[in-house]
Parts: sequence; C-alpha cells; structure tokens
Amino acid sequence: MKDLERTEGFRVHSETKMFNVSSKEERGDFLRNKKPFLGIFLFGLMFLVACGTTNMSDLDMEKSALGELQSSIGDVSTHHESAFDMTGAFNEGLSEKTEYGKETDKWFDTGFVISAGKKLPGERVTIQLTQHPDDLKLRYQLTERNDSLEKIDLIEEEISSSHSFEVHLPDKEGVLYLLSVEVIDENDQVEDTLLSLVGVPLQSMNAKLYTDKDTYQPNNTVTLLLENFGPTELFFGTEYFIEKYENTEWHRITFDGLDFDDVGITLKAKDIYEQSISLPELPQGDYRIVKNITSEGTELEATLATEFQISGT
Repeated sequence: MKDLERTEGFRVHSETKMFNVSSKEERGDFLRNKKPFLGIFLFGLMFLVACGTTNMSDLDMEKSALGELQSSIGDVSTHHESAFDMTGAFNEGLSEKTEYGKETDKWFDTGFVISAGKKLPGERVTIQLTQHPDDLKLRYQLTERNDSLEKIDLIEEEISSSHSFEVHLPDKEGVLYLLSVEVIDENDQVEDTLLSLVGVPLQSMNAKLYTDKDTYQPNNTVTLLLENFGPTELFFGTEYFIEKYENTEWHRITFDGLDFDDVGITLKAKDIYEQSISLPELPQGDYRIVKNITSEGTELEATLATEFQISGT
C-alpha cells in the first residue's frame, strides 16, 4: 500500500499515421489516381468551413465500456470527520510528544527503513536496520495512540539484537499507532530512539463530482469540482474522460490537446478540488465527464461521472 509519499499519474498519447510512397513512379500513379477525387475533397472542405461546427463524424469516438455511472459515492449529505490527522507538523517532534527518550541520531542518523503513513487494517509493518553493530541491544515496540499521541495499549514488544522487526497491525479502523526502536546501553539507558507514526483510516469513501453549470456552449471552459465528504483523503490524477450520449449509449471521445500531467493529487476531507476543462467545438447533445478516484489507506476506489449539455448555437 501507500507510505508517506506516492507518485502516480496518467497521460493520454496521440498517434499520427503517415502515408509514404517510396518511388517517383509510384508517387505519379498515386497522384493520377487521386485527381478525380480532388473536386469532391475541395467541396467537402468548403462545406465544413461554411458550417463552422463539428459533426459527429469529425470526433474520434468509441463505445464506452463503463455503462451507467453515478456522480457520487457514499453519504454526501454531510461531512464525515476523520479519526485523526497525520498531515503537517503532526509527524514532527514525536519524542517530545510521547514518553520516549530523545532522538539523538547517535545510531539512527542513517541506515534504517521503517514503515510509516496510512495502512490497511491487519497490514504488516516493519523496521529494518542496516550499518549497525551486531551486539546492539534493541527494544522494538508497537503501541496504540489516541489523537493526542497518548499511549492506549502496548500491541507488541521485542527486546533483542536482531536488526529487523515486523508485526501485523490489529484488525481495527480509525486507529493511530507508534512504531519505535530504542538502543539500550549496558545500564539500561536509552542511547537513541527512532519513532514513526502509522495510521489506519476508517474504511469509508464519500465524494461527489459535479460541474459549475449544467449547460455550456461549444468551446466553453468547464469547471469540474470534486468534493471530499470524508473521512478519508482522496487520491487521483489530473486525467478525465469526456463521453457523449449517442444512440442510447455512451461513447468516449478524444480530440487534440487531451493531454495530462503525470502528478498525483491528495484531497483532504471537507476540501474541494477544482479543475478547468477547455471544451473543443462539440456538437449539441448530452455529455459527461468521467474521473477515477481512490481513498488513501483503503482499498476503496470509484469511477464517478457528472453530466452536462452542449446547447445549440
């Protein structure tokens, strides 16, 4: 699953196919064969320019495999509170906020890997130490904490010289844990401490996708809004799809300029994400914008769609 940092994104690529004639003779035959159609081509080109609108034949369309979609998931009648907030300075100065000794960096300045961030209920968390003497006395612990980081329960403890520690989190939701390792000297005094917060969010997703208006003109800019009703953070990319309702079915359309940045976006509970979408010269009809989202620290994901109309000019 995801740790403190994750990079994801989406990109849509366009492909141009080119016709190549390899020899002078072949090029001559090609041009001679095409001359009877030149007048028809010019007439069609002038007709399109005169109309000034895009016909369905001008759009690259294919039948959508998604079928009917909802614009929301879960309960969007109210905002749902998170069990804890792991953002910002909450992860800093953990030794000062808990009963553990100071992080002196005598032993843990470098050479370790420790689990952190949002996890699933029952997921395995680990500590792995490298570049450390084999005779160190180490105390490993996993403790449950409240939102003030006060200890509620000792889940697991191990005192050994092993450089690795692993434990499965309890099968609980909305819980904070502190993963720790301490170096103990011959007098049982703590020489250094390494601490890391692990959180198991409530396994719930409540979100809604909508636009700033119901009806647009061709070439308008649409403001797409995604509202997170909590309690978990949402994760998604800049990618979206536009689909048209045609002949009782939804069809996905593509057009020039449909390109996306390879970035991942995290949306906190109660926040709203806005994305500006420049529409092409779409013909009159019913459309929808489709977007995929996931929920941080869960296995929940959703494909949402919000519908709008293009009116006639």
